[in-house]
This record gives sequence, structure tokens and C-alpha cells, in this order.
Amino acid sequence: MNRFAVAAVATVLIFSPVLDSRLRADSVPLPPKPEANANYLVGGSVLPPGLKSAPKPTYTDEARKHKLSGTVIVGLIVDADGIPHDVHVTRSLSENVKPKDKHAALSLDDEAVKVVEQYRFKPATKNGRPVPVRVSIQVDFRLY
Repeated sequence: MNRFAVAAVATVLIFSPVLDSRLRADSVPLPPKPEANANYLVGGSVLPPGLKSAPKPTYTDEARKHKLSGTVIVGLIVDADGIPHDVHVTRSLSENVKPKDKHAALSLDDEAVKVVEQYRFKPATKNGRPVPVRVSIQVDFRLY
């Protein structure tokens, strides 16, 4: 008897959109379209972008000569197609170095921006639709 009840429920679910216009698939409201020009922040219904490709940063000769290592924080917008835009340094490696090493540190900041501009992402989504998001990426430079 249970198999019959399950089959009956399945039949009702499959055919009810035809019988009752309130349940038609095309009448189910879709989530609202995200605003085209908005830059969202990850959280809540906004899921983060996924990294598809990320070339490794290159050490500059000057930074290698000064034996610099550290982290550059890069801010950017990942658009709805997964392309980075407005790539900029939000925390420079040069903030924590001696004045004589500042120029070399800035060369690593520039390299961090260049490499992040080459990143490609799976777009962030809001309610299942791709949206542009503002994110930060940490680019590490280490000498071993």
C-alpha cells in the first residue's frame, strides 16, 4: 500500500501544474535579479567567487637582492564573468620595511597587482545568479 501512496503523490506533483494555474512552473517567482552595477560583499546570500586560475607571482630582482619577503593584500572587484577589475594594493609590503628597502618592497606590490589581474574566477553568486563582488586577496612572497 505504501508504494501506491508514493506513486500517487508523485503523480499529483507531476501533473498538478497543469491542473492548477497557481502551481504552474512558469508562475513560480524567480529570485530578484541582482543590481547590475552593485558590488556585493560576500556573506548571507552572496556566495564567494571560486578561483579557476592563479599564476604564481614573480620575485623582482630588486626584492631578491634586498632579501625581502612578506605579504601584500590586494583589493579587487570580481565581475559577474569572473574577471578581476579595479585591482589595487590595500596593504603594502613597504609598510613594514626599512626606508632603504622601500623601493624594492614597492616592486613586489606592483608584481602582486600584475599577477592578480591575470587571475580568473568562477563568479560569485547571489540567489544562484552571478554578481560582481568586492574581495581581498593575500599575495605572499617568500624566499627559501
